[in-house]
Amino acid sequence: TWIHPNVITCLGGLSAACSLVGMGHEQWTLACVAFTVYHMCDNMDGKHARRTNQSSMLGHVLDHALDGTVGVIASCWICCDHLFGFPSALRFALCCGMTTLLTCHIAERCTGVSTLGTRIFGADELFLSCSFALGYRACMGGPVLLL
Repeated sequence: TWIHPNVITCLGGLSAACSLVGMGHEQWTLACVAFTVYHMCDNMDGKHARRTNQSSMLGHVLDHALDGTVGVIASCWICCDHLFGFPSALRFALCCGMTTLLTCHIAERCTGVSTLGTRIFGADELFLSCSFALGYRACMGGPVLLL
């Protein structure tokens, strides 16, 4: 039997939440592994749903809700604190991240065309950068760049 795509989505959301907890307790390896699992689940859930013919509006909304909450919070925290070493920018980054995500989802809903990211830099590249930044923090003890 197949695992339901919504279970993959929920596992991804739980992984992103574990990454946040790991960052809060300065457990960088846990945070890195958990965020990478979130990224993998976020990539797999929709593909798995389409492949097994189990796509649903509930799954679509669940995926976007988790991406728009724990996914954006984790990504912004990682970028501000661990990639750029500029934690005081977190509130601004959260506003920008949430606004961008909501704008892209509204555009997708109205046009039927997904607009999140570009051919050069999209969500996958952002998530890979975040995993790299957490891995770097775990190994080297500091942010990748200092702004």
